[in-house]
Amino acid sequence: MADGKVSRVEHAHLDQNGEKLYFEITTYPSKNEKGEVHRIIHLSRNITEQKRAEEEIRRQGENIKLFAYAITHDLRNPAIGVRRLAERLSITYGDLLDERENSTVP
Repeated sequence: MADGKVSRVEHAHLDQNGEKLYFEITTYPSKNEKGEVHRIIHLSRNITEQKRAEEEIRRQGENIKLFAYAITHDLRNPAIGVRRLAERLSITYGDLLDERENSTVP
């Protein structure tokens, strides 16, 4: 603050019920006519709801990642099975299929 720049910090503390509260504290140094800091103004803003919302968004993001992973895994296994079945059918019966029918199997 001695350099005269505005500073901003976040601070957390517990209220009387043990609940965590978050505050953003902004400090505004005020200079006199000589350019020296002679007064400091502190502005405190309760950002508890913002912090809770951010945490909920993070938590939901993790849930979405886990869901996407599960879906991908659940869909991948049947797709692999279908591909293997198609390959086996192609190997076993490929010579019985005409050009058009055989071209649909990789």
